[in-house]
Amino acid sequence: MKKHVIMMGLALLLSGLAVHAQSPFGIENQVKQKKVSLSLGITAGANMSALIGVTTSDPSMGLKPGFTGGAVFQIRFIPRNNRSGAETGWMAIQPEVRFTMQGGKNAQTSLNLSYLSIPVMVQFYPTKGLYVEAGPVVNINLGHSPNELQLAGKQYEITGLKAHDVMMGVGVGYLFDFGLGLGIRYNHGVLALNKSLPMRSYSIQAGVTYLFRLGKSSHRAAAIDF
Repeated sequence: MKKHVIMMGLALLLSGLAVHAQSPFGIENQVKQKKVSLSLGITAGANMSALIGVTTSDPSMGLKPGFTGGAVFQIRFIPRNNRSGAETGWMAIQPEVRFTMQGGKNAQTSLNLSYLSIPVMVQFYPTKGLYVEAGPVVNINLGHSPNELQLAGKQYEITGLKAHDVMMGVGVGYLFDFGLGLGIRYNHGVLALNKSLPMRSYSIQAGVTYLFRLGKSSHRAAAIDF
């Protein structure tokens, strides 16, 4: 009798261990999640920009509306735990290639600058949805108009102007579980546009980004930046 009781006890113990090993929390059966999540998308929206003098004696120009749009590529990584994927990870790097219209205006005239803009944003997610971002923005000047500016009683000849620009961008936003996100980004120029035009640019961007997650479990994710 005692022998039968011992045998039954061992059988129950072994079956309990088997159930534990098959459970999602069992050490031997943890689901392996991807370490990196890749997304590709497009972006378009509005860009409000202005120009400020490098020194207090240099001219400035007020806010001017423009367009910004292009392609984005997001690399998200560092999963939050052993059971979550990289799509909700702690960090992301988001390089972008945009066409951006910037410049400034005042009561007398306006300066229109067209750029091939290349931001590279590093994003930190303190929660799976809330993020803060920062990174450099390189602007390659594609064209400008007009060729002459009258600012503060001074004539500026800018024919052949190559106003390449380097800016620093910062932002904050929230990406919801279903893919929709809200955010804001501010870009500030760190270089003068040109020796003949001693002004720095800054801008605030608002737009829509639509991401397509790459891989076997591909699905769409939308984000809106304000």
